[in-house]
Amino acid sequence: MGPAAFEANESIINSEGATVGSYENQSVYLNSHDFIGETQSTGHSISCVAIAEKEGQMEMDYDYSSTRGLDDLRDHISIGYSAGIGLPVI
Repeated sequence: MGPAAFEANESIINSEGATVGSYENQSVYLNSHDFIGETQSTGHSISCVAIAEKEGQMEMDYDYSSTRGLDDLRDHISIGYSAGIGLPVI
């Protein structure tokens, strides 16, 4: 992810890094009317933050993807590249 951001823009000097996360959730609902219900869910995310600098001026940009299904996430290279390309060449 990070290398793609650096390739996208020559002004990029650093990155705040990349984050990847996943969760599984199960919720149970109960009430005083004898209702019992249950739900299950998943979620996945990926993000990257790029930092550009020229002559003491700094700017940052990011990109991310967040989905319920793992197969629906955008790939890490496109996330990194998009985080870098969004920054002006300063």
